[in-house]
Amino acid sequence: MRAMMMFFVVLVTTTACSGISEFKRDAEQNFRDIKDDVVRQNVHISGYLKSPTVSLQDMSEVRTGIVEYAFVELGKWFTAPEERCKFILVVEKNSGTIIGWRYNGKPEYCYVNP
Repeated sequence: MRAMMMFFVVLVTTTACSGISEFKRDAEQNFRDIKDDVVRQNVHISGYLKSPTVSLQDMSEVRTGIVEYAFVELGKWFTAPEERCKFILVVEKNSGTIIGWRYNGKPEYCYVNP
């Protein structure tokens, strides 16, 4: 009986832990999907510049007509500053259209819960 109880505890713990990591992986994929959609839909940078959930950290023209905006996410109040999501949006200067994005920190800090 005791061995069976231990097996049950191990099984439940293993299942719960794998569920958490799968949920986190899905949340990270959601973040990537959202940023990819922003690029596909030719979203204008002004929405990000006015957003209360991100803060502009830096902006630089990397080559003629292409500007990079570095953001840090503010929305997760429980997260230490060094663990906040940081990303860069690549923007066509004349149109203001977002044409690319990339992480500017650790990807695991960037997630949107499903």
